[in-house]
Amino acid sequence: TQDLIQTAAREAFRKLPALKDDAKFFAWFERIIARKIASYRRRVRREEAAIAKKLEDKDGKSTTAEPAFVTEEEHRKLKRLIRDLSEPYPREMRVIELVYFKKLEFKAIGKKLDISERNLFRLRDKGLELLRKRMYPK
Repeated sequence: TQDLIQTAAREAFRKLPALKDDAKFFAWFERIIARKIASYRRRVRREEAAIAKKLEDKDGKSTTAEPAFVTEEEHRKLKRLIRDLSEPYPREMRVIELVYFKKLEFKAIGKKLDISERNLFRLRDKGLELLRKRMYPK
């Protein structure tokens, strides 16, 4: 969020000569921040959708042991990323493996790892975010 605000501040500074009424500065600046955040959220959703699509089979169902990737290289890359991230983020990557590669349901994973389903969703989301950041660096 700080990066978005800094980006918005740079944009506002560049566009400052276009501001006609100084009294409206704060509302104007808030709109720039809101647009930056909305744009960021749209980009994240698109990237997450791309990752989810790669983790789906041809029928659109979540896959497990043999995900249907465009290429074998992408499959190996994802497995390598999960392995690399397993040391600093073992719980998140374990959940990703169990959901997408072992085809276990959240209830079964929760019992196996002794974690609530709600916490599993959080761990899965964080794991997907970590993978997205590694697959699509800025």
